Amino acid sequence: MIDGILTSSYSHGMKQKLALAGAFIHSPQLLVLDELFVGLDPEASFYLKKMMRELCDTGTAIFFSTHVLEAAEKLCDKVTIINNGKLIESGTME
Repeated sequence: MIDGILTSSYSHGMKQKLALAGAFIHSPQLLVLDELFVGLDPEASFYLKKMMRELCDTGTAIFFSTHVLEAAEKLCDKVTIINNGKLIESGTME
């Protein structure tokens, strides 16, 4: 509960933002995130991508799953494709 408001009444996007704030607030060395852009509005997605790039540039490793190829292309230094639990391909975007 935050200031008397139950978070269960929050929208999916607001819950996502709250979870991401909790993940980022302590400046972690490693973040493991799953489908982090689902439910976020375009502005929040833009700022999240910017924050992720800044964290990576300072040495934080971010491992995340996504079905959005554009996000992987723009954000990732290395990409791995896994299908049914099996490694299909791994390497740089080039």
